[in-house]
Amino acid sequence: MNYENNIIYNETAKEVVVSITGTFALPGDPPLSRTLEPYFKKDLKKITINISNLTMITSTGIRHLIILKEYAVNTATKLVLRCSNTQIYNSLCDLNLDAVFVIEKSD
Repeated sequence: MNYENNIIYNETAKEVVVSITGTFALPGDPPLSRTLEPYFKKDLKKITINISNLTMITSTGIRHLIILKEYAVNTATKLVLRCSNTQIYNSLCDLNLDAVFVIEKSD
C-alpha cells in the first residue's frame, strides 16, 4: 500500500495524520515507518493513525505498528490509533498496544 497520498502533516502542531483504509498491511508492503521517515526529522509530537475504514489488520500491519511504537518510545512521540471497527478495536486492545498507543474508538 502507498501511504504517501494518505498523510496530512500539520507543521504548527508537529503532527502527522495517516488514514488507512481496506487492509493494513499486506506482506511485502513497505513499513509505514519508512514512509513517515521524512516527518521524523521534524521533531514530531504526535502521530495519529486513522483506521476508521479499516476492514482487516494483518500480522504485517501489527509489525508495522510495533516498529512505530519503538520510534515513539525513543522520541517521546504520542501515538494515537483511531478506529471505528469494534472487532479491530478490541483486537488492538488485546495486543496490549494501548501500553504505548492511545487507542480511540471513533464513530
